[in-house]
Amino acid sequence: MTQTTTVRTTRTRRRELVLPFRKEHVRLPAHPELRRLRERAWEIYEVIPMPTRKDEPWRRTEIRHMPAETFRLPEEAGLEAPPVPEILKASPLGEVAAGQLVLSMEQPVLHRLDEDLARQGVIFVDLHTAEQEHPDLLARLMGQVVKPMEGKFAA
Repeated sequence: MTQTTTVRTTRTRRRELVLPFRKEHVRLPAHPELRRLRERAWEIYEVIPMPTRKDEPWRRTEIRHMPAETFRLPEEAGLEAPPVPEILKASPLGEVAAGQLVLSMEQPVLHRLDEDLARQGVIFVDLHTAEQEHPDLLARLMGQVVKPMEGKFAA
């Protein structure tokens, strides 16, 4: 007598991660070149698909289960910056650290730069401050290390 085994496979419905960000969330700088770069990055963001585990950099990361529907920008959620934990105020490298920048809700809450480096002209600031105080320099550098075409999160 021959035994027949039937195997039924079912496909589970794949959940696609959809981030709740919209074009009006994009802060557009006054500097024309920075504005153009930011607008172009948004255009790229809109057409690039979310990464999947088939993409090499994401093959060990499953992002579909992130609770994206709970993501909120700080100003949209009405949140205030929490106090900075003491451990973040200490230099992780002791006195040899050239600089340290701690951000909370996009705002710098701790900013240090070695005085010798500052005298030599080193600029070490957050992105918002760079947009305000060094827009021409930022416009030359923006998108050079992390390019918007590298993926949705880069854009």
